[in-house]
Amino acid sequence: MYQLNKILYILYKILSCKYMEEWIISITLATLLFVIGQIYIKKSFNKGDNFKITAIIFGLFLGLSSLLYFCYLKMFSTFTFQSNNNNQILNAAVAGSVFFFGNLLWIYCISKNIQLGNIRTFMAGFEMFLLFCVGVLLFNDTIKIIQLFGVLLVLSGIYCISL
Repeated sequence: MYQLNKILYILYKILSCKYMEEWIISITLATLLFVIGQIYIKKSFNKGDNFKITAIIFGLFLGLSSLLYFCYLKMFSTFTFQSNNNNQILNAAVAGSVFFFGNLLWIYCISKNIQLGNIRTFMAGFEMFLLFCVGVLLFNDTIKIIQLFGVLLVLSGIYCISL
């Protein structure tokens, strides 16, 4: 309970900052929620437990949460399920499927009793590197020398953690 109060206090401090951009607040909250979720995933395993049960329940509750969010939007806003972008639904469906299998492998790694910090550090660093490359190759993002240095620094940090 003390840890939850501490997290809520940190959350309060983050939200009360007037000068923080909205996307930084959003990603900070998302990160906190991801950490809490990972704590519960890790706690779901005892010695010898099958990761598939956790993965299935995890996936079902992602879907249920999405359904509840959809119902909320329909009831309390002017949301309509229409898109002018023909690829929006297809791209979202492909992303959801790919994320499902990524989450399946991520939960499998957690079930192997590997330190959460090592799993997420490797994932975040490798993901950052890949997204950096994808941004340049697919979305014509520009590269600054300092960004390239940052990528190399993160990758060297991941190597140090894996030792």
